[in-house]
Amino acid sequence: DFWAIKKSLKPNDFVYFDPPYHPVNLTSSFTSYTKVGFGEDMQVKLKELCDYINQIGAKFMVSNSYTPMIIDLYKNYRHTSVEANRAINSKASGRGKIKEIVIRNY
Repeated sequence: DFWAIKKSLKPNDFVYFDPPYHPVNLTSSFTSYTKVGFGEDMQVKLKELCDYINQIGAKFMVSNSYTPMIIDLYKNYRHTSVEANRAINSKASGRGKIKEIVIRNY
């Protein structure tokens, strides 16, 4: 559970999060590495931890899919869109470049 790091965070720490990405469409439904899942509620919980990290004077970076929900969730932080190559997809048409977002508080 990513929330477990909260008690050990200190000012000037740096944390990088690479969560299961928010689905970009109805067919991109991989949202977990475990049976618990990582839905929109977990995306919000992660953002709340980022707010805490920012509040204590530490730094964070989050990578995620470039979706309206993620953009809005982190609207008060710096973000950059990047093109990432995807070589694995069950459909060949789904391979290639995909837009992602990198969010940070520094």
